[in-house]
Amino acid sequence: TQSSQARSTFSHQEKTPGVMAHRTVGEITVDMVSTIRDDGKVEITLKLNDSDLAGLQSRVKYDRDILELEEIIFNTGNTLTNFTNHDTGNIIFGTISANGEEDVKTGDIVKLVFEPLQEISNVTGLFYFYSTDAVKMNGDKLILNIQ
Repeated sequence: TQSSQARSTFSHQEKTPGVMAHRTVGEITVDMVSTIRDDGKVEITLKLNDSDLAGLQSRVKYDRDILELEEIIFNTGNTLTNFTNHDTGNIIFGTISANGEEDVKTGDIVKLVFEPLQEISNVTGLFYFYSTDAVKMNGDKLILNIQ
């Protein structure tokens, strides 16, 4: 029949050689500095030292009995799209060059500011980063190391 002929030539049935779109090709390191500011708030600053980065995404888990997220400040570039999602002690944040024309700028790119809910003397163990990804301008996936 005509419909079975159409189905047999449907393009999705054809096997095509492809590339591994999610293959990791390298790593990139972002420096993290966490401090207790003079006003008592906890600030985490991420600093990017490499260029040719089209986007990055990270997750942060924090102790919500001790900290409350106040704000996330992006300084990634003029045309980049920044995003956040926050719920029950988890923060997802990132940035991407939607048009592929601008790299994520180097230097201090993201600040997370927390209000302490109790007296704290250091930030050790109050938060950790997990599930971090980055992508180069050519589409190659990188492991994002935050240290």
